[in-house]
This record gives sequence, structure tokens and C-alpha cells, in this order.
Amino acid sequence: MKEINVDTRKYIKTPIDGKNVVEESLLDSIFDDSQYLSNKFSLGFVRGVPTMIEYNGNYLSIKKLRPWSTSEWGRDIVKRLTGESNNNIYCYETKQYLDERQAEPLIYTFFLGIDYLTVRFHYNVKVDED
Repeated sequence: MKEINVDTRKYIKTPIDGKNVVEESLLDSIFDDSQYLSNKFSLGFVRGVPTMIEYNGNYLSIKKLRPWSTSEWGRDIVKRLTGESNNNIYCYETKQYLDERQAEPLIYTFFLGIDYLTVRFHYNVKVDED
């Protein structure tokens, strides 16, 4: 993946629906040892930190459930999803990556807050502006 910087409002949203983006593969990638409980929310551990994930439309809302270094926790999730081990995301910062390995290239947009990380998915296809 390569780091990019685009205005995703101009790109088509990619739903997390088991077809376009598969939620189980995301959860397996994020949680330690692919172990988690899932119902309305998914609960598991990231670096041993209790973490809850909710997905809706084209985004994941990831929250840590106990105090821990937010930057380390967030960087680890970004690394698990993108493979970018040298990512340097900090609190109140947005990072974007383009995944060209898929048939339909995807844009991953990460925003790291104090106790949460959001991840949004878009196709690398601009919305028609007719």
C-alpha cells in the first residue's frame, strides 16, 4: 500500500457488507490472534487492550476500553490493516492508504482520536459530478 492524500468526498463509498469489504477479514486482521466475540458489536483485544468495534456503512468505529497509549494502539491497528509498520499516525491526525492489490483498489482513511480510531473505505473511483 502507498500513503496518499485525497478528498474522499469525491470518491465512491465502499460498504462493509461481506461482499465489497468483508467484515470478518477486517476483524480477523485487527484483533489479537483473530479471537473476538461478535454480536451487535465485536469485542476482542488489540495488543492486549480490550477493544470494541462497530461497523456501519463504509466505516469502522474502533474504541479502546481501558487507558493505554493511544498512538501505539492506533499505529498497531493501521499496521494490521495496511501492512505499513512505519506508519506514524498521532492523535487528531488523518492518514490515507491506497490498496492496489485488490481488483477494485480501495482507499483506507484512518482518523485517530483520544480513545478511538475510525476507518473509512472508498473505491479509488471518483463520483460522477454531472
